[in-house]
Amino acid sequence: MMLAFSLVVFVPLAVCARLLAGSLLRPVAAFPAFWLAAVVVPVMYFGDEWGITRHALSYLALGTALFSIGAFISSGRQRATAAVNIDQPGRKFVVRGSALAATAIAGIVAGVAASLYEMKRSDVSPESLLSIDGIFNMGNTIALDRYARLAVESGLTSASSAPSSVLLGIVYIGAVVSPFLLLTQLRFRRWLIAGQLLSMLLYTTVTTSRGPLHFGVCLAGSAYVAVYVLRKGDVPRIGIRRLMALIGAVGVVAVIYMGVAVIRTGDVDSSTGLTIQGKLTAYTLGHVPAFSQWLEIYDSSAEPEREPGWGTASIAGVGILTGQDRYALRGYDEYVQLNERGTTTNVSTMYRGLIVDFGYPGALGVIFLFGLATGAAYQQAARRGSGAAAATLACCYTTILWSYGMSTLTWTNTTVAMAAGIAIVGWAVRPRSAMKRLGPTASASGITSAPATVLVNTR
Repeated sequence: MMLAFSLVVFVPLAVCARLLAGSLLRPVAAFPAFWLAAVVVPVMYFGDEWGITRHALSYLALGTALFSIGAFISSGRQRATAAVNIDQPGRKFVVRGSALAATAIAGIVAGVAASLYEMKRSDVSPESLLSIDGIFNMGNTIALDRYARLAVESGLTSASSAPSSVLLGIVYIGAVVSPFLLLTQLRFRRWLIAGQLLSMLLYTTVTTSRGPLHFGVCLAGSAYVAVYVLRKGDVPRIGIRRLMALIGAVGVVAVIYMGVAVIRTGDVDSSTGLTIQGKLTAYTLGHVPAFSQWLEIYDSSAEPEREPGWGTASIAGVGILTGQDRYALRGYDEYVQLNERGTTTNVSTMYRGLIVDFGYPGALGVIFLFGLATGAAYQQAARRGSGAAAATLACCYTTILWSYGMSTLTWTNTTVAMAAGIAIVGWAVRPRSAMKRLGPTASASGITSAPATVLVNTR
């Protein structure tokens, strides 16, 4: 029954949005397309068991529709806009390539430094990376240390030390910025982009923490789409080659996640397969039953005097202003059961935090505003060639990809990293018309292959 209901509700939403947008990658259709998969696949897996409700699915569908309406209002006639830009003889940018390269290098170095710091923190030698047994022992040791700190310090964010959080923030800035190197003529630009991903993979291998790699890959992939919008005035077309590349990338990430889960166990035996299956199920599919069960509990315990969080549950730093307990409102310890084997999860979608912060109507209003912002960022990047808007669009796409779990603004380092990435790209990448005030110096500097400022024609 729940599968039929989800198909009846979400398929028409996605189809209508696709017809309006003309492409699944444009903001109007991106959110419905993502949530079609994010709802239907878990419902197919869990069926009518484990608390999935029409109430939760209807609320998710309403939020999806409001996002698309907001994006449609702010982005206007997207097909017409794209056609105008593609027919132009070539959009020119002034790109400070050295600044982008320096940021990417800083991200790579920070990823390696964060990995080494976590090894030292748990008294693990870097030589452990040279053997399979060493990697198993290292991953299990660091994971156990992390969970031990969680138990002692009674806070999810307490287990990540300040140095690691700062270093990961630099990694995330590099993930936002590095794809914009594709606008330059630097010969090693692709190596810097690959190095960024490899540094995040190293950190995930060392710590067995999937979140940083997941977030970084989402940022980098979203930034690639944003760069394409900046250059061509439209999102990439989803042809066979790109579809196969996307499927391959998803497959690689899935294999990495399974490998990380195996490393975290520290051993391989007859029960490892079931353990990994349970953890991956909870991480990737548990959000729908978790949100459904949480809504039931939230409604049954509703109190008229309940004070809204006003952003405490969804946005880093707001708790300082509201004086409320961030840990209590974010429900880190609110686990729900997903199967008879006792698998649990506390991942209950971005909507949970928004409802706690602003109530049912207010959360939907925030989703509508998010749609407005995403559509406006797309429009400014596609029509005006704004680098800041393109970076903002990348962060909005990342937020869409993370919406099944929680807000990307939940953590301080991700929030600061996205803001810094937008600022850096906005300063380093500008359309030629916006840089006329630089005069002959900027134009002359576009002659060399690796200058501080590169004049790029994207034709």
